[in-house]
Amino acid sequence: MALARNLQSSFTGGELAPSLHARVDLAKYRTGAKKLQNWIIHAHGGITRRDGLQFVGAAGDGSQPVRLVGFEASSSDTYILEFGHLYMRVYRNGALVTVPGGAPFVLSLPYAAADLRGLVVEQSNDVLTITHPSHAPREIARYAHDDWRVSVINFAPPTGGPPTITVTAHKDFTQSPPAGENPSQYYTGETYRYRVTAVRPDGQETLYSEVGTASNDLRWYPSNYNDLDWAGIPGTLFYNVYREESGLYGLIGTAPSSSFRDKNFKPDLSQTPPDGRNPFSAAGAYPRASAYFQQRRIFGGTVLRPQTTWATVSGNFQNFTVSRPAKDSDAMEFTIAGRKLQKIRHYVAMQDLIVFTETGEWRVTGTEGGVITPTGSL
Repeated sequence: MALARNLQSSFTGGELAPSLHARVDLAKYRTGAKKLQNWIIHAHGGITRRDGLQFVGAAGDGSQPVRLVGFEASSSDTYILEFGHLYMRVYRNGALVTVPGGAPFVLSLPYAAADLRGLVVEQSNDVLTITHPSHAPREIARYAHDDWRVSVINFAPPTGGPPTITVTAHKDFTQSPPAGENPSQYYTGETYRYRVTAVRPDGQETLYSEVGTASNDLRWYPSNYNDLDWAGIPGTLFYNVYREESGLYGLIGTAPSSSFRDKNFKPDLSQTPPDGRNPFSAAGAYPRASAYFQQRRIFGGTVLRPQTTWATVSGNFQNFTVSRPAKDSDAMEFTIAGRKLQKIRHYVAMQDLIVFTETGEWRVTGTEGGVITPTGSL
């Protein structure tokens, strides 16, 4: 006797409870199944086999939990990074990456198994930024399939500028007073103070030198001038020279070599030397989360300041220097102003910067077309 066959064209009923297995009178019976394992049910009635996982290899340390993080170098070159207790291993094309000789590539890391859930990993090209409130921020850079390197991010301001400068005053008091001026009202002289910075080939400006001083009369005697000299720095693109006015140092010019002549140039107080700082220099000040937004690298959520966000100099992901007065490209920081504590846990960079805290989400946008700057409002 031939077996009866039932054509079932839909599975929208899903799995039926055992108590319904004999209820042929129900319409649901004709669209259901006794068991649907590893299948995806579509709204239009059909089903598709669920994507599965393939066993590639055992964890490097099976006695401890591990965490898998995706890394996409390009659309055709992807990796799985295995973070374990104090190590990282790499998988590519379904296999463990090995070094010459066949041993697995292993990168030593400072993160214990208990730290893995708290790691925040942010990728930019071939570099991963790793943050955790108990560890200084680090970068893991890919140089080859079997060459990955970890380093602590150096947020210290760039050094290597002129340590000191020498200022020599040149005076010519034989000249006649300007026409119509009373000689008794001539300016009797003042102390001029200078600082010099070096601009490196990567565009970064170093910290300023010690103050160089000279006493002269540049205001009333046009033929007087001050000569500045300092030790040249190899590899410097050019030097910026600043002079004090009203308590601030303003730019008076640039020098291609290690000397400059000041003929009473007017200081530009909108261009001041950078003031270096490192907001993440000690335990308790390590950020919990990071992101990339509008050509800045964003950090925030430290133990001591859990509601504060820091942003690097525009276009320079390790520089937190600021100026007085502030420039649009300067580093900046801002703190969430909430009715209760808002501990920052994560950032998502979209059209605006989205800040996720323990109790809510915050949207950060600037007033100038949405661009956030130190001189604008948030």
